[in-house]
Amino acid sequence: MPVRERRWGWERGTRAWLAFLLLLAVLPASAPAGAEEAKPPPPKPFTLVVIGDSLADGLWGGLFRVLQRDTTLIVLRRARNGTGLSRPDRFDWFKALDRILEEDTPDGVLIAFGLNDRQDMLDEPRRRILLRSEEWTRVYSGRVAALIRHLTGKGIAVYWAGLPVMRDEAVSDDMRHLNEIYRKTAEENGARFFPLWDVSANAEGRFESYFKDDEGMTHRYRADDGIHFTSVGYDRLIKTLLPWLRSDIGNAAKRQTHG
Repeated sequence: MPVRERRWGWERGTRAWLAFLLLLAVLPASAPAGAEEAKPPPPKPFTLVVIGDSLADGLWGGLFRVLQRDTTLIVLRRARNGTGLSRPDRFDWFKALDRILEEDTPDGVLIAFGLNDRQDMLDEPRRRILLRSEEWTRVYSGRVAALIRHLTGKGIAVYWAGLPVMRDEAVSDDMRHLNEIYRKTAEENGARFFPLWDVSANAEGRFESYFKDDEGMTHRYRADDGIHFTSVGYDRLIKTLLPWLRSDIGNAAKRQTHG
């Protein structure tokens, strides 16, 4: 009897030892202390400052609504209604921009001007420069270029939103002239130009207040003044602009990584 007890004890010990070896075989090998692979930090959010007039303010509102739960793109509202580039004596965007850049340190700036720039300008001796004259176009283009270079010189990406089609034909004609200035000057100075004309017009390229969404529902997109948009209209613009903006931001990040 004592011999059987010793044999059973030996068998139990053997089984326990074999189970321990089997457990070691299936467990992953632990890395030495301090050898764990560090997880890459989450990407830094892209800070986009929106400057300009009431159109810029509306675009910021659309961005704010569409990006409420997005943590990859931070959008800051720095537009000022009633302002432009024609009359720096009333509001100087170059001085305001220096304060904005110092406080916000943005990665990019989205710009929309033009609604208040359909007016004559004054030069240094307060001489009047007539709207859309050759001199007016030259001076205004110079201000657009200087604003873009002021930002790109600091390594900030610049996105310039064009003007939409307007209900009044005379106003629309001025908007076309301004859009050509923005497009050409942006391309020549390293900014990205985003046209709003086609996305704001109907199939015939004309002003339309109501549009149908993807589900066939009709919505009012333009405000009563025939210039601005409703909230739904601004959201429609942003849903068109945002994929393009994200693509450009992503490509810029790749260029910096591989450059």
